[in-house]
Amino acid sequence: MAVDTIGHGPESPDQLLEMLPFELPQKAHRKQRKVTEWPQLPENVASAKLRPLAPLSRMHDVESWSPRVLRASINKGKLEIYEDSTRKPFSVVELFWARVSSGAPSGSTSSSYQLREADMIILVKPQRSLSQQESWAFTCRKKWLPYLLHSLAVEGGVLEKEVESFFHMEGSCGKGGYGTIRRGFPIVSEYYSPCEVAVKVASERDVRHELKMLSVAGRHPSVIKHHGAFRGNNGGRGPWSLVLEFYPSGDLWHYCVDCLQLSTALSFLHNLLLGLHHIHERKIFHRDVKPENILVTSDERAVLCDFGVAEIVCSGTGLTKMGRGLTPQYASPEMISRNSMNLTGDVYAAGATFHFMMTLQYVASSLKKERHSWFGDFVLELNFEKPNLRELPVSCQDLLERMPLCCSVHTGALV
Repeated sequence: MAVDTIGHGPESPDQLLEMLPFELPQKAHRKQRKVTEWPQLPENVASAKLRPLAPLSRMHDVESWSPRVLRASINKGKLEIYEDSTRKPFSVVELFWARVSSGAPSGSTSSSYQLREADMIILVKPQRSLSQQESWAFTCRKKWLPYLLHSLAVEGGVLEKEVESFFHMEGSCGKGGYGTIRRGFPIVSEYYSPCEVAVKVASERDVRHELKMLSVAGRHPSVIKHHGAFRGNNGGRGPWSLVLEFYPSGDLWHYCVDCLQLSTALSFLHNLLLGLHHIHERKIFHRDVKPENILVTSDERAVLCDFGVAEIVCSGTGLTKMGRGLTPQYASPEMISRNSMNLTGDVYAAGATFHFMMTLQYVASSLKKERHSWFGDFVLELNFEKPNLRELPVSCQDLLERMPLCCSVHTGALV
């Protein structure tokens, strides 16, 4: 493989943010969000309203557990159970991929644990690989149940109910490489949802992987929010669902076609870099940054989405395997050639995305795949040519030329 790189580009979103040549446009004209019908989600609702009863395996031991005063708290993806008089939890449940279910208590449970008529039961069972952790039963008032289920789901818990029980589903509004996207409208049910949602229907493996990436990423204005995962029907053997926030304005690719203004493009780039900086601090390598994976909000902010091929990168190292799919037109030369890949690949893709916003052209001017041996190996050839930027403002030309975009590369065999 021969690589001839022109200049040295930035290696982090911070460096790229410093290169922005213009002040960002004022946002005073932004549209106001539509008020939802749900009341505001109370703070620390889990700590205040979720009361542990007993481990599931010891529910029958009423005399030991019923008199105890227990409390629960959610802390960094873990559900911690405390004795009321102690500060250190005596039991911890990892919430990621824990199975969460709810329902009305039986008559015997109500009488044994002195539950009221409006009380509900929530069961939390850790994933099977964590055999040392116990499954727990909790109780709460019925009016708090939707909020508590949402709190547990946002931390990575999987609700053991079909998504149609909580959302009115419409037809498909998109399709990705690893699932179909359907639009969902919240209905009055046992589950709190603050907005319209996009429901990704995919396999258990794909839902689990993306939920893991989003749970590690946490909350940020430039990263898509998730509202939990739902186990498929037929005992989990059917399709699984990942609930994401819905953005009716669509993705950046469609926005670019409508004569995108330079000031708006710079604002989108700024949002994208802030999102990349956030996930890179958590060692998440997105691996597929492109206009189709950037959504636009009603107040014209860019939000990074689709973490289906993202990976966690260990400190000081990169990925040495291609992993699942990437988009060659936005992938860096080292990603195409299967050399060691690290977080700078996302910075390269951000530059390629900005180039597309300004020119409606890919940085890779041509892409061809040829068979070069009787063994059946394929060679992927990408030609990167210096783009014609003369029609753009001088400061914008300088920004693009300093990004690591202008090079030529011929990759090795891809099998």
